[in-house]
Amino acid sequence: MSLIELMKELKEFKVTVREFKVQEMIKAVEEGRMYEAFGAGTAAIVCPVQSFNYNDVTYKIPIEVEKGAGPLT
Repeated sequence: MSLIELMKELKEFKVTVREFKVQEMIKAVEEGRMYEAFGAGTAAIVCPVQSFNYNDVTYKIPIEVEKGAGPLT
């Protein structure tokens, strides 16, 4: 919830909270509409997601390192 609230406060992003199906993610990746994905938990960690697998197909998600995305080095 902290990330959601921070994004709303910044007012730089459209923030929508809803359930979605994996087929929506697949379509977004295939159409080039998925720019980045991350997972977050209660331990104050935000981790980039580089790909996901569904029905034995791996879908790659771009990580724009030049814009500051991705793992810390």
